[in-house]
Amino acid sequence: MTCSRLTLGALALALLIPLTSCGLVRDAGDSAQTRTDTADVAEETPESADEPDVEDLLPFMEAAMVSDTPEGIESGLQYAQPGSPAHEYLLFQADHLRANIYEGGDRSGNDVELSGDDFRVCGSQGCSTFGGFVFEGDLVSDFEVNSNAVSDHIYPGGSEFSQDGATITVARSYYSVESNLLAVILHGEADPGVSFEVMLPNYYAPDGERALTFYPEQTRGQENYGSGESGVLVYRYPDVEPGGHMSMYVSCDEGCDFLEDIELQLS
Repeated sequence: MTCSRLTLGALALALLIPLTSCGLVRDAGDSAQTRTDTADVAEETPESADEPDVEDLLPFMEAAMVSDTPEGIESGLQYAQPGSPAHEYLLFQADHLRANIYEGGDRSGNDVELSGDDFRVCGSQGCSTFGGFVFEGDLVSDFEVNSNAVSDHIYPGGSEFSQDGATITVARSYYSVESNLLAVILHGEADPGVSFEVMLPNYYAPDGERALTFYPEQTRGQENYGSGESGVLVYRYPDVEPGGHMSMYVSCDEGCDFLEDIELQLS
């Protein structure tokens, strides 16, 4: 099996190239049976032509796994079905990178290669296989990472805390089977004239088992919000069961005066 290297320059390619079938030219002398057989072929052709080729997924994969800016990752959203697991996966990757950039970091480069019906993605932490792509029309809705469906491991949204202009929202969470790691994305926002801080976040699995947060290994992003600021927080918990909730303190010091112990459901 041969592989072809996919590069960032190929982002300019369209994800989905319309597939067409050429009509068959018949002269007036064709028999009735020939015309019937040809019509049957014509009726069957559109159904098989609607499914995109795996190689047409280049822009989606480059956006998801190679792009080194949040905006670059989000450029792949045009190829994903809105609200689908594939769509949520791109948003997760973009927010994770935003949190890393806030901490002064970046995204380590990945290499992507097409191998048969799959993509092989390799980086500093090793290689993974992306395949099993599912489409809704011409848009990607789901796929597998090392044979694990994204739809089984991504949890879009959850709950929100909002008081006196201080807001914390669960954006999404994703459990990586390969790393045995749950990553939780939170969005924070302070109204003009309000400032607050997020403190002491912990995770509780569905069975009630608690996982503590240790800094800085498990935390990325913005925990302190000044007047009118918004940002992203990422908490990472190894060796936990997904689908639980988080507990944390929100301390508001400007434009309000409270210290709240809150719970946020992750799904």
